[in-house]
Amino acid sequence: MGLYEAVKAVGEELCPALGLTIPVGKDSMSMKTRWQEGNEEREMTSPLSLVISAFARVEDVRHTITPQLSTEDNALLLIDWAKAITRWAQRRWRRFIVSLATNRQMYAMSRN
Repeated sequence: MGLYEAVKAVGEELCPALGLTIPVGKDSMSMKTRWQEGNEEREMTSPLSLVISAFARVEDVRHTITPQLSTEDNALLLIDWAKAITRWAQRRWRRFIVSLATNRQMYAMSRN
């Protein structure tokens, strides 16, 4: 099953069956990325993963949990299994920085 089919199944079958609503859509489903790999020009349309944020109606909000972090009697730990930044993390960090620069350039152009 490809990403398109997975998204379609989640939106049309899984969410209605569970009574869930996905609050926003993303244009990244039609995103196209190009990059150079060695001497070869590569291209990928749409992301390879699906990230979902959803909500549902509850009878009593006192029985819900949130992802908020509390500082009372808790600790948040980072366990660095890699003992350093890995190549994978470096690539992700570079993509993040490039996207920030691109977004700033697009914002600056839109203001002119």
